[in-house]
Amino acid sequence: MERLINVLRDQTEKKPSITATLGFDGFVDSIIRLIHHHAPDGSNVYFDSMKSWGEYITEKVGKNFTIELTNQITKLGGNMPIMANALANLGLSVNCIGAMGYPQIHSAFDSMSKACQLLSFSSPGHTQALEFKDGKIMLGNVDELNETDWPTLKARVGVDALRVAYENATLIGMLNWGELTKSTLFWQGLLNDVFPKCNFKTKPTLFFDSSDCSKRTHDEIKLMLSLVGQFTAFGKTIMGVNQNEAHLLHQLLCGNTAPQKSLLEIGSELIEKLGITVLLLHNRNEAAVVTREQQARHASYFVEHPKLLTGAGDNFNAGFCYAYLLNLDLVDCLSTAHAVSNYYIRHGSSPTLKNLIDSLPLLIK
Repeated sequence: MERLINVLRDQTEKKPSITATLGFDGFVDSIIRLIHHHAPDGSNVYFDSMKSWGEYITEKVGKNFTIELTNQITKLGGNMPIMANALANLGLSVNCIGAMGYPQIHSAFDSMSKACQLLSFSSPGHTQALEFKDGKIMLGNVDELNETDWPTLKARVGVDALRVAYENATLIGMLNWGELTKSTLFWQGLLNDVFPKCNFKTKPTLFFDSSDCSKRTHDEIKLMLSLVGQFTAFGKTIMGVNQNEAHLLHQLLCGNTAPQKSLLEIGSELIEKLGITVLLLHNRNEAAVVTREQQARHASYFVEHPKLLTGAGDNFNAGFCYAYLLNLDLVDCLSTAHAVSNYYIRHGSSPTLKNLIDSLPLLIK
């Protein structure tokens, strides 16, 4: 931990040299809590766990009933905006290609860091996030975003603007493939129309987040993975998956669901099938990272009373990518990822580099 803190302190004295370009989603998130009942003093008593809410609903089968909810906050959302904002808070300049309002930027994105350049091609989707202590349920509406195709994106952002954004990026993020129906076309469009025009000064690192792809067919997932393989020609490739996504990919590529296998075991088998540089896996309790030469795992920093869960994974990914670009070892990359996510869960906002440094000693107590 002391070594990691010293490395991060060194970054505060340097002019930022890491840039990122991320795409392609964008949401306005409403964070919802469900009310179980009202206490005698009139205060709300919430459903704390998904299990308790599920049991409550099961008990009401065959009956009509009402569940009262409260809107805790309305905020910017989506894998791209949240990860972009987290990276910008750590000191990166970020090009954000996504659905943040068109032709005008939606007011929910006014709070994004000034280090983020917003290149928007569509109105955002809308998500109601039902949050519990042990997880969250996302109810999304992405109608306009899912109707926006690659030619529309290319025309609204501009090929020259896309080329400049990508050829100058140290980190390229391809996020939320599973939820966006046109995402495969976006990835193919980059490979066909943008990347061949780019004069990459240095090879970028490319980060892929399939997101929840359980609704996608096996053929669609295989096509997505083949596109990831094509991007390996341009630089190092990282794929981030949660435990559900890891099991789905393992079943598809290795022939079984591996329910009893650890994240490291699943990762070790998948890395050979995927053809990528780094595979990052995580669940609520721990994360693991696997390359062909190395592997590491690191337990999560538990938060007993979370302030905000929606976006924690995006902050985790931002922390990992930031540390990876600093050439830290895999354990320190995981520690940084957990620390950024932990700060976000506790405070409801992404940490600055100073916030991150100050919070690290508290995590080992």
